[in-house]
Amino acid sequence: MSVAGPLHLLVVFLAFSNPTLAGSSFCCPDDRALTLLAIARGVHPPNGSFSDPVAAYTHVIQNASRRMDAVALHTACFRLAREAYAQIHQEALKSLNIGLFPPKSAVQNLLKLYPILAHCPAGSLYEVPLPIARPIYTPPRQAVELGLTGWVDLKLTISDSGKVQSASIIDSSDKILETGVIDHVLKFRYPSSSHYLGHRIQRDKLVLRIETNYFHIAKAKGCEWEEPSWSAAF
Repeated sequence: MSVAGPLHLLVVFLAFSNPTLAGSSFCCPDDRALTLLAIARGVHPPNGSFSDPVAAYTHVIQNASRRMDAVALHTACFRLAREAYAQIHQEALKSLNIGLFPPKSAVQNLLKLYPILAHCPAGSLYEVPLPIARPIYTPPRQAVELGLTGWVDLKLTISDSGKVQSASIIDSSDKILETGVIDHVLKFRYPSSSHYLGHRIQRDKLVLRIETNYFHIAKAKGCEWEEPSWSAAF
């Protein structure tokens, strides 16, 4: 992954009108959380404080210390891991002219190249096969009421046509988050076996993690924020 030039912020994050929802200690994502997430997505602020993407991702990993910042942390970790993997496989990257994504088996080598990755959640450092179509995830009502975030791990069987034939829960951080998750993933579609990416998908016992993050809960609780608009100036 490379960046051709500095990126400049065109709009300022808008302040929230309801940073703390009535009757709850849950706070809507603030400007800091949005800024960290924007940086994690590969955006440089106008002051040019980051010399390259690695410096930007490292900044996010070092500063994403709150539950609210977990989405930015996960994003920055994966992007930095992808950067590290691309460095290891530079020649393959050039010859194939495609993006490379680290598999789980590559994690130890990535940690040697960038020790900062040791501060990342383990599952954020490698590629998890993603569906090509999925419905919008809605957290269980009880999780929203409690402000509960976490994860559910599932095992899927994918047909040659890309449909999810079966799904079962392996483990979860909280039983509440398991509510409705199987019905959710049964609507996913993966590449068919004839698709050019189809060979990359494990079709039997594919493990998938569904995460309920702070931003999911915030939206369900009625928080509103202005998504930043960005433009590159090269």
